[in-house]
Amino acid sequence: MFLFELSKKHSYKYNIFFLVPHTKGAKLKEVWQNITIYRFRYFWPQLLKRLSHRNSGMYFALKSNKFLYLLLPFLIFFQLVNMIRFIKKEKIDIIHAHWLIPFGFSAALVAKIFRKPLIVSDHGSDLNLSNIF
Repeated sequence: MFLFELSKKHSYKYNIFFLVPHTKGAKLKEVWQNITIYRFRYFWPQLLKRLSHRNSGMYFALKSNKFLYLLLPFLIFFQLVNMIRFIKKEKIDIIHAHWLIPFGFSAALVAKIFRKPLIVSDHGSDLNLSNIF
């Protein structure tokens, strides 16, 4: 929710879009106070899609269930595919990725391909992920 609050302050001057992994029960696209949120599916069936969860981050999911490591390649692949579609559709000027792992990697690749400026913010929790890889 802190990303939403941070972005909301800029949404009256800039078009702000979020591209995030889909979680159970969430809409694939919605608009909250001038901010458009796109959610991409990364695994089927829904029951197994547990890397992105509303109440805990990826670090805690991976730490609690080693099986979830098998989902990482799917998450990264579908994130890349959706980023490419998203950038073409919305004519994105700047990419701002939150968390170095894995989103910063994907964003860096896409920013290079499309020659877009990139900002990567690290919030600390993703540094924990580097310890479990």
